[in-house]
Parts: sequence; C-alpha cells; structure tokens
Amino acid sequence: MVIIPEVSVIVPVFNSARTIEASLDTLFGQTLESIEIIVINDASNDNTAEILDDIAEKQTKLKVIHMPKNRGVHEARATGLRAASAPWIGFLDADDFAEKTMFATLHEACKNDDLDIAICGTNLVTSNRQFLRPKVLFEKDELITDSCFERYCSFELGTGALWNKLYRREVIIPAATKSFRWRQDTNEDNLVNLECFLQAKRVRLIQQTLHSYVIHETSATQSTDSAKSYCQILRAYAIALENSQRHGRQVLDKITHLYSIQLRFQPYQVSNKENLLKYEKPLCEAIELIARIHPFGLAILTNKHRPAFPINNSIRSRLRRWWHATRCLLLGNESDETR
Repeated sequence: MVIIPEVSVIVPVFNSARTIEASLDTLFGQTLESIEIIVINDASNDNTAEILDDIAEKQTKLKVIHMPKNRGVHEARATGLRAASAPWIGFLDADDFAEKTMFATLHEACKNDDLDIAICGTNLVTSNRQFLRPKVLFEKDELITDSCFERYCSFELGTGALWNKLYRREVIIPAATKSFRWRQDTNEDNLVNLECFLQAKRVRLIQQTLHSYVIHETSATQSTDSAKSYCQILRAYAIALENSQRHGRQVLDKITHLYSIQLRFQPYQVSNKENLLKYEKPLCEAIELIARIHPFGLAILTNKHRPAFPINNSIRSRLRRWWHATRCLLLGNESDETR
C-alpha cells in the first residue's frame, strides 16, 4: 500500500556541497512525520551529487533527482513539483533552515482554515545561524479572504519568495511548472507567486518565525551589479505581464504597481547609465514584450512619483503614443505615429 505524504518539500540545489547537509537536517527533524523531501540537483559540478546519494541511502523520506543539464532554479523546482505526490507543497533553499515545527504549523493552518496559502515569518541569519534581523515579520495571525492579489502586489504579505509558504497543490503546480519565455534567474519566485495569489481565495499570515534565510556575499539578491539586477527585474516584469495578460488590464496595473515599488529598492538603482549598454539586447527584448502587452507600463515604472489617480482611457491613449515614440527612439526606428 502506497502512503501519500501530507507535505512535499522541494529543494533545488546547485553546487551546494558545503550547505546542503545542514539544510536537509532541518527537514529530517521536522515534527510533521508525513513529509517527503524532493531534492533536484541542477547539474552541479562539485560533489553535491555524491553527498545527496549518500544521504538518500539513509533517509527514506528523501528523493533525489539529478538533472542532466543545468536549467536554472525555476526549471529545477518544476522538475521536483512534477515528482511531488502530496496535497500540500513547500520549498526550502539549499542553504536555508526550517524550524522543526515549520511544516507542521503551516500544514495545520492550511487544513484547519481550508487555505490556499499559509505564510510564516522569516529571519535573516549568517551561515552559522547567527541572527541578524527579521526579514518577514507579521504583527499577528491574520486570515485573508479578499483582496489577496492586491495585498500581495502592495507587499503587505511579506516577500515574493516561495520558501516561507505552504501551498495547496492545485494552486502551486500550474504556476510553478510553467516555462518562461527566457531563463529567469532573478525574481522567478515572484513570477510564480503572482499567479498563485491571483488564484488564492484564503491566505493566512502566521506570526511565528519558522524559517531562516542565510545571507551570503555572493547571493544573487546581494549582487553589486545594479545594471544587471535592473535588467533582470525589467525582464521579470515583462514575463509577469505575458503570464497574466489574459486576466485583463486591472491585473496588469496591479503587477505594474508591484514592480514600480520593487525598482525603488537600492539593488536596482543604476548610478551610471552607461553600465546598461552591455545589457542592451536583453533590455530590448523586455521592452518589446512590454510594448506589445502593456505599453504604458514602462511610463509608470520610470515615474518616481507614481500617479495616485485612476488611469482612464484618454490617459492610456496618450501613454501609448508616448511609449511608441520612446520605443522608436530606443530601437532606432522611425514612425509617423510619433507625431
């Protein structure tokens, strides 16, 4: 008789030989016994594969998948999700830590309140688990049954990460197994969450801090190349628009609101605009996609003082003409429509 676990935890890894054992130990020690742990080795070129195979021989809850080619974290997670069997899905990064009651607490909340998503607090810690500061902190437990997507896009529900949440299978699988137009190694979590929170009807914020996020100098989110970070976020915005265009203009406006806030953060502030030149091709790809789907979106993103008034059809029309002219200048095209 096959026993289906209550929770599947997906762990994508790449060259994680130094950290993966400690992270997995926090999953093997979970108080929730009905759990499966799926680790996807994204074609690591260190000895991660050997370490994982050794651990799998001793841990029956662990399933290891070795990818033949490096595909990036989004595709690695998607591969793990296709192998997951539980009705509830969680995630952990290969260097982060889960408190021993994390998945029991999230799972209990999901079952008791018939949730689509449960979210807990997160601390920033060093690699030896020394506390630095809270990363996600909720003042109280809260059940949200309306405006889930709007509140997510206003950063009221914490970060866009996957690792401090537990998802209903039917919510996460369609969103997280969808392939993107191009490889997206930054903000890929947020792209998945946008679709999840658009579908979610019941979300609970849990005051307890049950997850620790490890800060490394080489972390993708700590990159000093602000031009690259800006390019990646703009490309993520373009993908978000493409994924959600079928939901209509109001949804696209909320997505634009989210990215307009995110682009104000320090990692995306480009002091020397010439640094953007080496990313001209990927930037133009993103601009082309934005122009086709939501042409006035870039006008909103580049406006430091976002308009508080509704954008009516007349304003939309003007923004479209403005953006067409700007696009032609950027791409070196001429058009009578710019007059």
